[in-house]
Amino acid sequence: SQTDTTTGSVPYSSNGQTRTWTYGEVLSRVESLAAYLESLALPRGSRIAILSENRHEWVVAYLAAVALGLVAVPLDAQATLK
Repeated sequence: SQTDTTTGSVPYSSNGQTRTWTYGEVLSRVESLAAYLESLALPRGSRIAILSENRHEWVVAYLAAVALGLVAVPLDAQATLK
């Protein structure tokens, strides 16, 4: 049996407000970014850096990378050079 990805939702916070994405919306965003990444013709196992603050879009980038067999390397946007 297949899971219905259009039901259910994922809460997230944006600008101090709680919002939700349906699972279908998350899947759509992941598939869209994955299609773009795939067009770059990166070989499986390639590292892809994700430089972002703690945001809901980070999850989309991570899932898209992993779906293509890429290695997601998170970088801390708050990090500073000492």
